[in-house]
Formats: sequence, structure tokens, C-alpha cells
Amino acid sequence: YITKLLKDNNTITELNLSNNDLRVSSIKKLKDLIDQNKKITRLKLNGNDFSKAGDVLLNNFLNTPITYMSLKSTKLDDNDLLRVVRLFDDSESLRELYLGGNFIQNQATLERLLPNDPEKVINL
Repeated sequence: YITKLLKDNNTITELNLSNNDLRVSSIKKLKDLIDQNKKITRLKLNGNDFSKAGDVLLNNFLNTPITYMSLKSTKLDDNDLLRVVRLFDDSESLRELYLGGNFIQNQATLERLLPNDPEKVINL
């Protein structure tokens, strides 16, 4: 149902799939949906379990129109978060990333969670 809805609707600009028990295996399907609807620029995936897969998650959205992504409370640890930030820096379209509620264990990780591009924003 959601595939048809997104394919035929050019007015939806935000997709909120928070707390939907999504897994990493769902990410490729989600990317395909977003590729069908270039109007979606905001993606919220809060509360889904993406532990140990932050790089897979973000890597799928590097070349999409997504400008804002929220990964609040998605069980990302320090290593996941650092990989996500590196990919965020590489993305041409993604401008803002929300990472609050994840498992930051090390103070040094916090210091490295700053994007290289001063026009990009990471919210914790």
C-alpha cells in the first residue's frame, strides 16, 4: 500500500516511519520507495533498531533528495555514530541529522561528531 501511495503522490515531503520495528533489511526497500518519489526530503526513522548498521543505513540515502534525517533512539553505538557522521559528510543532499537518544559511551566520540562542512548540522 505504501509503495502505491508514494509512487502516485507528489505532495508528500516527509516520511515518518518511527517506531515501526524496521530493520536493516527494510532499508533497501525504503530507499527504492524514496527513489520513486523525489519530493520526499525529510525522513524520520526514530525508535527502530539499527544497531551495528549505521553505515548501511545512511549509505543508502546518500544520493537521494533527503535533506533531513532523524535517527533518534535507534540503538547506534559510538562506532555506528562515527561511521554515520563520515557518510553524512560525504552526502551532497543531506544537510541535517538528528542522533539524540543513542548510546554515546565515550566523550571523545562526542567531540568527533562534528561535521566537516559548517553548513551541515548534527543535533544530539
